Amino acid sequence: MTTRYATYSSVILFFSMLLYSLSAGAASLSSTVNRNTLSTNETLTLTVTSDEQVNASLLDLTPLTQDFQVLNSSPQSSTSFSSVNGRTTTVASTVWTITLVPKREGSLVIPALKVNNAESKAITVTVDNSKQVNSAAQPLQAWVIASGNQVYPSQQLLVEVELSAAADVRDLNGSPLLIKGAEVESLGQQTFQRIDNGVARQIVSLKYAVFANTPGEIIIPVMTFTGIQGGQRSFFANRGKQVVARTEQMNIKVLPQPSGAPHPWFPAEEVTISAAWSGDKSTLKAGVPITRTITITAKGQAASVIPPLIHPNNPEALKSYRDQAQLTSTPTENGFLSTRVESEALVANSSGEITLPELKVHWWNVNANEWEVATLAAQTLTVSGAATNTVAPRIDPSPPINVPLSSSKNWLWPSISGLFALLCLVQTVVILRMRRSPVANEPHTHENLPEAKRWRALQATVQAGDALTIRKAILSWAQSAMPNETPVTLMRLIELGQDDELVAAIQSLEHALYKGQNNFRVSLLKEPLTRLRARLANTNHHSKPASALPPLYKIT
Repeated sequence: MTTRYATYSSVILFFSMLLYSLSAGAASLSSTVNRNTLSTNETLTLTVTSDEQVNASLLDLTPLTQDFQVLNSSPQSSTSFSSVNGRTTTVASTVWTITLVPKREGSLVIPALKVNNAESKAITVTVDNSKQVNSAAQPLQAWVIASGNQVYPSQQLLVEVELSAAADVRDLNGSPLLIKGAEVESLGQQTFQRIDNGVARQIVSLKYAVFANTPGEIIIPVMTFTGIQGGQRSFFANRGKQVVARTEQMNIKVLPQPSGAPHPWFPAEEVTISAAWSGDKSTLKAGVPITRTITITAKGQAASVIPPLIHPNNPEALKSYRDQAQLTSTPTENGFLSTRVESEALVANSSGEITLPELKVHWWNVNANEWEVATLAAQTLTVSGAATNTVAPRIDPSPPINVPLSSSKNWLWPSISGLFALLCLVQTVVILRMRRSPVANEPHTHENLPEAKRWRALQATVQAGDALTIRKAILSWAQSAMPNETPVTLMRLIELGQDDELVAAIQSLEHALYKGQNNFRVSLLKEPLTRLRARLANTNHHSKPASALPPLYKIT
């Protein structure tokens, strides 16, 4: 009996030691925080430690997002070795350092986290703003200001996000403004100083124009900004205390469009319409083209919303050709100032008085809450002279020679005609190959420049001699040569060129276009356009555009 009892005891002891060794070898996971009480404008550091080296992506941070915003997570794995009495022991660990910001006041729970089969314990922290220090003494503050609490769809809503930071706060960062159901356009960023109770603070102002898409409601969400207070920058890290500021959520009501309006929906603060002419319209002559440029200016609206003009039919004595509209939106302190420019070339066919009909733009005044009409009054043109054909009639230097053909010589002229046709075909093939060959004198370093490519396209188009294609190619090249000037019109090129030959060439081009003449003298354009290109380069029109504002996600 004694022997059997000893055997059972040995077995039990063996399995007990085995279970102990297995439990001792199982991985563990622990969580700690650097504080248990904080405010909504303070950060919390959560440290999660695994006593073995594991894949950092195995830690799921999703449970934290219910009550906290995760600013960043920095995992780090390490392995160390120790030797005692000749026995080497390996110690491995993985540590996650997580920065959190509470979303609300109250008792918040950092839930248990898991990595494989290991699980940490939950931690409760208290978020209390009642003991928060005076706002002027806070290292970082943030708030949102909106121009109103209700708007119409497509109406401009101005939103300003302002940060106030102590003098020793640096490396400001923040999330961009994103609003579901609305278009958000940046209006710029300003940095200045403000004296608050005798203490200088740095102010960063971020301005946006927001356009709601549909009736209902849009929400300006909570935005979080961080900075580093005190300490000094080092090669390895930013030493100092991390501070945080968060804005309040704002709800904006979006009203439905006013009913009973038959016009396109075009809300704005102010709309005007004006016209300019490329020449003196009081001395207009029949057959000579003149360009009318109509500009619609809208305050507090994007250019893409400005509706196109509805042109009534012009009188039969007037031919017209319209360019593609030029749209420009310029950000200002008070939002967008936008323009839609429509150019129209006019050619009178006969002398007398010609009346251009009135033009109207219907728009919704968001300040007065009523429909208004911007009007361009009807204009009467007095045309003198008769329509002329500038193409000189072809005159043969010698009278035609009548050669009697007998039945025995009928083969001669068909043979000569066939020979001429063959020569024309050969000449056409040679010309096409010359056009396709690269320009030998053009350096390859300019191959990727848009201006150089469009200049080549313009040269090839001029060789083709088609008036309409040439006109479009000139405007396309000019826009790339003057990227900072919008819109670019033929009248503007004449002003910049200050070249009589250029004026004559462009007038001849427009005359050929509107008279339907196919034999336009392309030689008139080559030299004036070459001089214009050189002049634009010398006046620095072909310079790089000004650098954009710094990204709003990194605030300096």
